Amino acid sequence: MFRSAQCVALAALTLFFPPLLAAQTTPGKVKTVRLVTVGNSFSQNATRYLDDLVKAKGHTLIHKPLAIGGASMEVHWDKAQLHEKDPSDAKGLYGKKSLRQELMGDAWDFVTIQQASIKSHNVDTYRPFARQLHDYIKQAEIIVHQTWAYRIDDPRFAKPSKSPGEPATQKEMYDGLSKAYRTIAKELGLRIIPVGDAMYMADTDAKWAYQPDKKFDFKDAMPPALPNQLHSLHTGWRWTAAKDGKKSLSMDGHHASAAGQYLGACVFFEVLFAESVVGNAFVPPEIDKDYARFLQEIAHQAVTKNAEKTGADAKANLSKALTFHASFEKGLDADFSRGEKACYFPQGTKLNPAKTNDDVKLAADAGRFGGAVHFPKKGTSRPSFKDGGVLGYNAKSWSATVSAWLRLDPDQDLEPGYCDPIQIIGDDNKKGYIFLEWSKDEKPRLFRYAIRPLFPIWNPKNQPWHEIAADKKPMVEVARAPFARDKWTHAVFTLENINDKKNPPVGRLYLNGKLQGSIEKWDMTFDWDPAKVLLQLGANYVGYMDDLAVFDRALTPDEVGLVFGLKSGIRDLYP
Repeated sequence: MFRSAQCVALAALTLFFPPLLAAQTTPGKVKTVRLVTVGNSFSQNATRYLDDLVKAKGHTLIHKPLAIGGASMEVHWDKAQLHEKDPSDAKGLYGKKSLRQELMGDAWDFVTIQQASIKSHNVDTYRPFARQLHDYIKQAEIIVHQTWAYRIDDPRFAKPSKSPGEPATQKEMYDGLSKAYRTIAKELGLRIIPVGDAMYMADTDAKWAYQPDKKFDFKDAMPPALPNQLHSLHTGWRWTAAKDGKKSLSMDGHHASAAGQYLGACVFFEVLFAESVVGNAFVPPEIDKDYARFLQEIAHQAVTKNAEKTGADAKANLSKALTFHASFEKGLDADFSRGEKACYFPQGTKLNPAKTNDDVKLAADAGRFGGAVHFPKKGTSRPSFKDGGVLGYNAKSWSATVSAWLRLDPDQDLEPGYCDPIQIIGDDNKKGYIFLEWSKDEKPRLFRYAIRPLFPIWNPKNQPWHEIAADKKPMVEVARAPFARDKWTHAVFTLENINDKKNPPVGRLYLNGKLQGSIEKWDMTFDWDPAKVLLQLGANYVGYMDDLAVFDRALTPDEVGLVFGLKSGIRDLYP
């Protein structure tokens, strides 16, 4: 679990309501951000002035740079694996510690990853390493640091490579890296720090863009003479000395100049602190104040435009993944479903059409987003929905997410015994059983998410559930979950790679957008009859439920945060 719960919620607002970010020009509360950058000289460039910008606003930055010159994602992943294979191998360390050791060393808010700039235009070079790093880093929100294109007169463009796919111009490089970074971020459900966008916007501005000096005599130039490089965001031309002391004019069109470093830091600041950088008092002494103001405004524009685009993409991705939604506004049936909308009450082996009764009622205007379903007492009626295109259970590789809002005081409202507000059941609970539950005897009642595979796997000794030690059960347990009568709590559980023989299965529980824990390192083999799988509600539950939804894959932590922040609930995801 990481420290950035507030950042997740703010990310949700930013992505779905980008004007909020654009309008934010005044500082909020004093913040402390803990950051790890996994990169190379480009991550060092982009964060050189970050601490200065942070201090100018009264905030605090704790930054751990893990940089290797010229390193790609592959290099960092290989280093992590070297340490896992042999902790004594110095090649697996960044100085004295490994990536895992550094990640475990503090409660980090953010970890950034990036591609080596020379490879950044080619999305194939990101795979599979971006996902491997993503799955390896669990201690914080991962954000993709978008690097930038080289200067317009860089040698890469003066003599373009004839290799297929190699960019011949700055624009081609920018277009390629922009597409590649967004593709990877979309695949992984991650946000972007759009430094590359900001650099290109500034580099192509009609007034402030760098223009190569066509009058400079490169052939007969003598040190310290240099061409006019006004407003260059890259290091550019410089005199370098060989071992014999002889100086020559060389070009570095890759790395950022002071101006480029400042622009990169402005972008980092806006994303990490969710606060406009425009008007920040810190300006490096070598940068003109008017030009610095322009760079601040460009950074703000880049972050705002990226938030708008990312918000639209994130909403589209969630809409595409949505398979089911029940608002309980007008009845128990679903409002939207890829399968059946009908709600049923099981009675023996039969499923009868569900109708409200003394056990299950509709509560108009009592919900999180309008109406809700109310379970006033411990009853026998359990609203159920057939799988058939909703949950997508299958015997090869099953992933899904279930989301709902709950309102109750567990210690005051629930009657004795186990209480399961949501279950996924099949033809036999010994073939598999998934549920949210409150424990039956403890005070306060413990909230749990359990994935019980085939009975012999999780209970080889045939013990009662309550007699098995908590750390021996395939579940997440929360001692003091944030449920109450006067407020709604958002509960989400994910299933990933169930029945998968190649990829590790995992289940995660989130409450109010915050990860509570994971179920991992279990054999999660089920043997249900797919035709008999049900999503079932209200097993001994006493309380309210609203905005029930199912998605056809395991949502990422950021996506869970977005669902938590939806202004009008799941209806916001409708086409």
